[in-house]
Amino acid sequence: MALGTGVARITASPGAAGAVVESDARARDAALPNGFGLDLPAQDGGSERTGVALNTLTDLTWRDPIAGIPGHKHVPARIQLLSA
Repeated sequence: MALGTGVARITASPGAAGAVVESDARARDAALPNGFGLDLPAQDGGSERTGVALNTLTDLTWRDPIAGIPGHKHVPARIQLLSA
């Protein structure tokens, strides 16, 4: 049962970000695109950055003990729907 699309505030220990989300009553996890957000074509012919840079939400001290890679795929966060 989909609840729809809206704007949400995502808060994790190092910071917070806003994102457009699709919410669903059954969802227990969230996914964001990898990278520094998405660069999309803008109306003026340039590009517009949308989305969230995951590093702003990732605690860089929480790393894999062997490889030392930050845990981008498992970030505890609070997601608050601001508008639908």
